[in-house]
Amino acid sequence: MQVIRFGTFEVCEHAARTGRNLQTGEGIMISASKVPAFKPGKGLKKALK
Repeated sequence: MQVIRFGTFEVCEHAARTGRNLQTGEGIMISASKVPAFKPGKGLKKALK
């Protein structure tokens, strides 16, 4: 989705990976997930300078 002069929102996929439970030290599998991503547009970048 694009909002003119503000930026673009898109969906990115994170692959499955191995993580660790910090309390027990046990390895766990973290499943794949979809996360939102934002790229600022020229208008927003200019307004923030």
